[in-house]
Amino acid sequence: MNENLANENLSLDYPIADQKLITAKQFTILNIATGGVYALWWVYKEWRFIEEKDNLHLQPAGRTIFSVFFIYSLFTRILDYAKSFGYNKSYNPV
Repeated sequence: MNENLANENLSLDYPIADQKLITAKQFTILNIATGGVYALWWVYKEWRFIEEKDNLHLQPAGRTIFSVFFIYSLFTRILDYAKSFGYNKSYNPV
């Protein structure tokens, strides 16, 4: 997904915080180095992004704490959002 978004100047219709893209390798290293805490932080930041983007009241902290129940929904929303920008690959959120 990085290659699809890296060189595009995207104009969004809603104010959201700047997003930083990291590679899967960086994510893995950060996750291992923090003993899995970074993965929880990432889930929280993604839920906050979706909450701001869609102007919803999702309680990102609660969805992070109970991420085992909400992770499928998060991955589905991320895939749908990426496809709206022309990302043509697919994956099974399970």
